[in-house]
Amino acid sequence: MTRTAPLAIQAPASGTILVRWSPWLAVLILLAVLVAPSTAIAAVSASLDRDAVRLGESVRLVITFDDEAGPAAFDATPLEADFNVLGSSTSSQIRVTNNQRQVTTQLLVDLLPRREGRAVVPPLVFPGGVTESLALDVLPPGSGGAGGDVFLEVQAEPRSVYLQSPVYLSAKLFYRKSILEGNLSDPVLDNARVRRFGEDTQYRATRGGQVYRVIERRFVVIPQASGTLAVEPITFAGRVAEDDRGGGLFGGMFANGRHVSTQSQALDIEVRPPPASVTGPWFPARDVSLTESWPDDPPRFVVGEAVTRTLRVQADGVTGEQIPPIGVPTVDGIRHYPDKPVIDTAGGDRLRGTREQRVAMVPLRPGLFTLPAVEVGWWDTDADRARVARLPARQVRIEPATGVGQAAPPPASAGSGEVAGGDIDVQGSNDAPAGRATHDDVPEAWRWIALAVSVLWLLTLAAWWWERRHRQPAHSVPRDEPVAAPRVSLAKACRSGNPTAVRSALLDHARERWPDDPPPGLGVLAARLGDPALVAAFAQLDAACYAKGRRDFDGEAFYQRVASALKPAATRAVERRDVLPPLNPARRAGRREPVPPLHVERGGNNQKSRTR
Repeated sequence: MTRTAPLAIQAPASGTILVRWSPWLAVLILLAVLVAPSTAIAAVSASLDRDAVRLGESVRLVITFDDEAGPAAFDATPLEADFNVLGSSTSSQIRVTNNQRQVTTQLLVDLLPRREGRAVVPPLVFPGGVTESLALDVLPPGSGGAGGDVFLEVQAEPRSVYLQSPVYLSAKLFYRKSILEGNLSDPVLDNARVRRFGEDTQYRATRGGQVYRVIERRFVVIPQASGTLAVEPITFAGRVAEDDRGGGLFGGMFANGRHVSTQSQALDIEVRPPPASVTGPWFPARDVSLTESWPDDPPRFVVGEAVTRTLRVQADGVTGEQIPPIGVPTVDGIRHYPDKPVIDTAGGDRLRGTREQRVAMVPLRPGLFTLPAVEVGWWDTDADRARVARLPARQVRIEPATGVGQAAPPPASAGSGEVAGGDIDVQGSNDAPAGRATHDDVPEAWRWIALAVSVLWLLTLAAWWWERRHRQPAHSVPRDEPVAAPRVSLAKACRSGNPTAVRSALLDHARERWPDDPPPGLGVLAARLGDPALVAAFAQLDAACYAKGRRDFDGEAFYQRVASALKPAATRAVERRDVLPPLNPARRAGRREPVPPLHVERGGNNQKSRTR
């Protein structure tokens, strides 16, 4: 048997120490030499900023290296089994101690769990080592309530409404950490119209003993069907700023924020159908007002002159589109040309809709007329009963056209320039048909007076027209020379085909021709020109200007009809006859003969012309 010789080590002061050599000692020395380098290389570690998150919230994986090259070897493929990789970033820190340089690098990876339950971060392999496996608990998504960093509350007011009555929905986002970015979804409802209402507001509120910042967004919901209206949960998804707990080695200085998401609870709204007693248009509102306005106070009506009547309906608790059309009763003897309505919706604490209807009224004959009452039926949602907004009937006197007959006295005031209608309670129904004026509403004496005035007016018009053909009216002496500029403007307007521009050019021409007594309208202009054909032409022009919808207007044909009549009388007379007799009397008999040449004799400074 071979014996191992002892290893002698000389000690300076205490003599010789004998150490017995053993094979086990050699093995230990060899392992220490092999393991020491690998421990220095495997300087890589991994951790999660939280042990549990809710589905929809992100978690941060922090991987730390002792060199700068470690993050370059990162491969995210093993993480994609349980996570969506949202992004990554790196940061480095360098320390110098006793002339020794030490580098620490962090790789920050944002992960979003794919499903509820237990998610696993597998070991990740790097050139310098392998990280440990990490586990994460993924809880169900948040459904409102205090306690988290972000949550939602949704309120609906009222929870029971009539069909087409507004429901005001508010979504309140509570958060404790600064929101870097995010998206708040709109409500999703079937059989309802949803629109934003007002601007977002921000304030602070306390929930569960903690102070939160709040962003409130409001919506208005208009149900389109009766029954139960289900409001699906509203969701929020975004990123919030990190604090020192999740920022790793360097806090939140280089962090990109943490992804969060939450949703509200679902709501149900009861939508009631209209009452069975309602037979007219369904118009639910909290308050309705009906007013009218005129250009003058009181309005003045003249035959042939358009007067604009403006009717305005304002309603609380509805949009402008929900206000039904305003029915305007027509009157024999007055043409009505309704314009396109102007509809508007104003915000504030509650909806307020407006519908404005302008109607051009052109009287056809003078006399006393009754404008029937205008009524708008609606359902009072506060009192739960039918009502009617009403403008009372008014009598108006239409004067003859200026210059045709004596002007009638101004009409008696039937109200101010803007008349507000009152409300009428209706039991059992909100059907409010608008009435029409009948001949029974006019006293018998006034009928005969109106008939006599009409006959006298017609006789006066005939006499005036007969006299007009023989001489110019004394009160209006037109200019003898043609008015060039207004006629050029009229021709240009006719070529454009714009009836409004043509009407304006005609009145400008009349003002230039009769500066002392200009005709106030087309009806008077037609009478003053003394051409019966112009009455129909000007009536068609008024119809094109004020009629509802598009009316075809042939400007070229119109100009051909009125151009000759618009020329001054002196100009037309020159065109109809020769000022001097013709040089050749044969022309008067219709014979065409050659015109003799014109000779000019020059003598001194005088020139003389003669014919042979």
